Amino acid sequence: MLISQGANLIIMRNAFFINKTIMFLGVVFLFWQAVILAGEAETLVSIESAGLPTKEQLFEYYLGRADRVEQAGGLQGTNSLPAGELPTVLEGMVQNNNCEVLERILVGTGVNLFGRAENLELSMDLFLSRHWNPSLDELDDLLNEADDELLVVEGGVKDLLTWLDNYGGKDWGRRFGQTGFYERLLKIRHNVQVNRAAWLFFRASVDHYDSIGATGSTGAIGSVGTVETTLKSQNRCREKLYGRMTEAVQRLSEMIDSADQSDAARETVQFLYLWQIRMFRKMSFYQEQFLQEAQRQGQFALKNQPGSDIEFTLRFEMLRCDLHNPPKAPGDYEAVFGKIEQLRSWLRNSLVKDSSAGLFRLAVLESVLLQRQQSRAMLAEGLDTRGYLSNRRYLLPLIELADRDEQLRGSVAQLVCRRLAVLIGQLDQPGVHSQWVVCLRTATDFELLNLAQYYSGAEPVSDYRKAILIFEIFLQQRPANHENFPDVLYEIGLCSRKLADELELSDAQMCQMQKIKTIEYWNRLTRDFPQWQSEKNGVEVSSGTVLSCSAGLAWELFCADEKQFTKLALQTLELLVGDYEPKSGTLKGDFCQLADSRCYRYHYGLVLWSTGRLKQVVGIFKLVPATDPHKPAARYYAAVCQLKLCSAEDLPDADRDKLRAETTAELANLVGDEQSQAAFFYRSAVLQLVQLYQEDGQAGKAMQLLCRVLSASQQNDQLINLGFTLVSEQRQRWLDYHSNHQRAELLDLLADTLALSQVIFDRLNVTTGRSESEGILLKSVMRTLLDQHALAAAVLADCSADQLGQAVQSESSFQSGDSVQLDRSGLDYDDAVESAGELLMLAAADQVNQKQLWFVRCHALFAYAVGDYPKSQQLWYRLRTGTAPDHEDEELRYYWWEGRYYGLRCLAKRGQVDQAAHSLEVFLNSREYPDNPWLKRMRQLQGKLANLQGNSVELQSDSAKLPSTAKF
Repeated sequence: MLISQGANLIIMRNAFFINKTIMFLGVVFLFWQAVILAGEAETLVSIESAGLPTKEQLFEYYLGRADRVEQAGGLQGTNSLPAGELPTVLEGMVQNNNCEVLERILVGTGVNLFGRAENLELSMDLFLSRHWNPSLDELDDLLNEADDELLVVEGGVKDLLTWLDNYGGKDWGRRFGQTGFYERLLKIRHNVQVNRAAWLFFRASVDHYDSIGATGSTGAIGSVGTVETTLKSQNRCREKLYGRMTEAVQRLSEMIDSADQSDAARETVQFLYLWQIRMFRKMSFYQEQFLQEAQRQGQFALKNQPGSDIEFTLRFEMLRCDLHNPPKAPGDYEAVFGKIEQLRSWLRNSLVKDSSAGLFRLAVLESVLLQRQQSRAMLAEGLDTRGYLSNRRYLLPLIELADRDEQLRGSVAQLVCRRLAVLIGQLDQPGVHSQWVVCLRTATDFELLNLAQYYSGAEPVSDYRKAILIFEIFLQQRPANHENFPDVLYEIGLCSRKLADELELSDAQMCQMQKIKTIEYWNRLTRDFPQWQSEKNGVEVSSGTVLSCSAGLAWELFCADEKQFTKLALQTLELLVGDYEPKSGTLKGDFCQLADSRCYRYHYGLVLWSTGRLKQVVGIFKLVPATDPHKPAARYYAAVCQLKLCSAEDLPDADRDKLRAETTAELANLVGDEQSQAAFFYRSAVLQLVQLYQEDGQAGKAMQLLCRVLSASQQNDQLINLGFTLVSEQRQRWLDYHSNHQRAELLDLLADTLALSQVIFDRLNVTTGRSESEGILLKSVMRTLLDQHALAAAVLADCSADQLGQAVQSESSFQSGDSVQLDRSGLDYDDAVESAGELLMLAAADQVNQKQLWFVRCHALFAYAVGDYPKSQQLWYRLRTGTAPDHEDEELRYYWWEGRYYGLRCLAKRGQVDQAAHSLEVFLNSREYPDNPWLKRMRQLQGKLANLQGNSVELQSDSAKLPSTAKF
C-alpha cells in the first residue's frame, strides 16, 4: 500500500513540474519577511481604536467556531458564513479599513515558526536516543500555539475576502481599493499560506521524532541505539505517519495550484516548493524514492538562479539529503565533511543576509556527523567516562562557533547544554554520580558556565545541586583573576540560596548548611572583588548589593541560633558595616557608606554585644542613622552597655560618675520621646531609669516618671507593681516627716506619692476583667491612698489659719507659715478632703476595715482635717486603747504617740486649752519616755498652750467646717 501511494504521488508531482515554470529570483528567508512585516505593523493605527476587535475576541470567536465544526463532524460549510454576511467581530475592521490585529498575530506566528522552530527541528537529531528529548516537547508546544493562531487568521482573512468579493456597493474602489485594505488582506493570505506550509513540515517532524520514541526505532542520522519492538507495532506507526505526510504534501500542492500570478504570490510559491523539498526529505525515512524527488526538485531550483538566501537554504537541504544514508567507510565521512566545509566557504563569500544563522546550521550538521562516527556498540553497552568524552567531541564544532561568533552563543549554549545534560543523565547513577563530575574537569569555560546556568534555570524543575557542583569545578580549576570568577561566585551563591529554599520544609539541617555556603560564597566575592558590578536578568548587581543579601541571611541564622552563628554573622556584618575606630568615632571599610550598610549598623551592634565588646557596641549604636526605625532601640541598648561599662573596676570614679549621669539623661530623653513609647524596649527603659533614680536617691523623679508613663500607656502589671512598691517604700519617709513636723518635705513627698497612687488606683479600679491578684492589690492601694489623702488633708488644715488663737502672733500660734511650701507642693486642701471622704466611705463598706487600727487612724485624721474635733478626739482615744507607747510593733507604737498628740490638739481646738495643758503636763511628768519625735512635738505643744492660757478669747473653730462632699 505504501509503495503504490508513493508512486502515485511522485507521478503527480512530476506532472506538476512539467506544467509549472517558476523562477526562483531574489527570495528572502521567511523569518526576515516576518521581521519586515513586524516593522510595518508598528506604524499602523493602534488596534485600540474604537470599534476594532481585540486579539482575545478573535480567538474566542474563531476557535469556538472550529470547535463547533469538530463537534458537528466537519460538515461542509459549517466553518463559514453565507457570502453576503460578515461576522460581527469583523465589522470594526471593515468600517475602519484596519486589519492590523490579524497582521500582528501572524507576525508572532512567523517569528516562532521561522526562528525558534527552525533551530529546534535542526537540533533534534542530536537527541535521537532513548532519553527525553527537550527540543521535541518544546517544538510540540510551539506548534500547538501556532496552529491556533493560524486558524484565527485564516478564518478572519477568508471571511473578509469573501465578503469583499461579494460586496455590491458602488464605493468598493474608494473604500477598499484605494485605501489598500484589499491588498493588505491578500498579502496576509499569502503569508498565512507560507506559515501553514512551515507548520505542516514541523508537525510532520514532531510526529516522526515522536514515533521514534514510541517504537524505539531509529533511521535518522545521529540516532544511537534501538529498542526491540514488534514489527507489527513499527508498521502501524509508519503507516500513520506516512499518511499524515502525504496529506501535508497534497495540501502544499493545493496551495501552489491556488496561488495567483502576482509578485507576492510568486514569492509565496517559491517558499511552498522549499517546504515540499523538506517534506520529501522527511518522507524518505519511510520510502527511499522520496529522497530522489527532493534532490531532483532542489537541483531544478538551483538551476533557476535563486537569490543568495534561498540558494543557501536549498544547498543546505540537499546536504541533509546526502546525509540521509550514513557513511560507512572512514573515507566516506571525510567526503561528507568536505561538502560541509565547501558550503561553509560558499556561505562566507555570499551575500546571504544572516550568515551567522547559516554557520550555526552547518555546525549542527557537522556535529551530527561526528556523533554518527562514534561506536554504537560502546554506547549500547552503557556510557562511561570514556564514552562521555567521546560523545562530547562531536560538540566541539558548535563550541568553536560560539567562541568565534558572539551572536550565536545563546543558541549554541542551549543546544550544547541540552545534549550534555542527556549525557550527564546517563552517568548520574546512584552511588557513581561522581563520574560526570570527573568528566567535566576537562570541559571548557563555555561548557562549564553555560551548563551550570542551564541546570540553574532548567524547566520544568531546576537542578541546583548539579549547578553548584559545576560551578565548584570552575572555582577549583580557574585562577582567581579569571574574568568570570566573581560572576561564578555570585551565581553559585544564588543557586545555593535557591536550593536552601527548596529544602526548607523537607530537610532543615541541609537547608541551614546551604545558607551557610551561600554566605561564604558571597562573602568571598565581596572581600576579593569589592568593585565588582554586573547586570543579571536586567537588574544591576554589585558587591555591595550581594553583601547586603549575605548580611540579611547571616542575621537570620544568628537570630535562629546565636551561639552557633555569632562568628559567621560578625564576619559578614563587619565586612558590610566596616571597622569602628574609637578615636575618631567613625567607620572604615569598602562598603561603610552604602545605604544598605547604614541599615545594618544596628544589627551589627547586637552581634557585637554578644561578644562582650561593649565600647565598640556603644560606638556602633550611636552611629545608627536617625532615619533608621531601629534608632530608638539602638539608643536604649547603647545606654544599657554604658551602664555595664560603669561597673568596670578599673574605671576612675570621676569617669564613672560622668558616664552614669550621661546615661541617665539619655534614658530620660528616650523615655520621653513619643517615638519610643510603642517600642518593645520601652518598659525595660522605664524600669532601668527608675532603678537609676532610686540608686541616686531621687525617688521623687522615679515616681513622677512612673506616674507619667502609667497615665499615658496601657495597663502594665510590672510597672503597676513597681509603682506601688515604690510608693510603699516611701511610707516610712512620710511618717518620719510627719512626726518631725517637716511639713514642706512631707507635702512634696505626698504630692509625688499621691499622684502615682491615684494613677495605679484608677488603672486597677475597673468594674470588669479584674483578676483575683489585682483585687488584692487594689485593696492595698486603696488603703495607702486613703492614708495619704487623710494625712495630706490634716496637714493642709494646719497650714491654714489656726483656730487656737486668731489674735496671737504667728510665731506663737499653731499657724505654720508654710504657705510657700504649700504652693510648691501643688496639693489642694479641698481636693484632699473630698478624696479622703470618698475613700473612707469606700473602705467602710467592708465591715472588716472598720475594726482595723489603720482605718481608725485615717478616720481620725479626716475628722481633724474637717474640724470635727470631738469625733477626731474620740477616734484618737480609740486608737490609743489598741496599742501602747512602748509596743513592740513600731507602727502600732507610732499610732499611739500620734493619737496622743492629736488628741491633745483636738482638746485645745475645742477651747479647752487649760485642760489640754494640764493633761499634757501630767503626761510629761508621769514617767521618763524614750526620746522620739512625737515627744519633742509635745514639748513644743506645751509651750504654745502656755502662751494661750492667758488669753481671754473664746476659742472656737467656726472657720473649720465639714465640706459638703465629705459626709462620712
